Amino acid sequence: MSDNVITERDERICPNTNCQYDNHVKGANFCILCGTLLYQRCENCMDANPRFARFCYYCGSSLSEVKSTAQYEEDTSFEGPIIKQKR
Repeated sequence: MSDNVITERDERICPNTNCQYDNHVKGANFCILCGTLLYQRCENCMDANPRFARFCYYCGSSLSEVKSTAQYEEDTSFEGPIIKQKR
């Protein structure tokens, strides 16, 4: 067994398995190739965490309750599209 086992996902790699872009700059929020959200916000402390994280690295809260971007809907009742989160 190799001593160089990777235990964490490289934060520069897009989490979208169909994209595979692997050179995001530190602090980027979205993939520049496919637009996938790279981080998720902790609802307890509002700190940014990598998309693969299960717990917030800052406060330790579970991130399993974080809503995915698929749970957003488009509201076109105004002049432009407004994105709002379903609750």
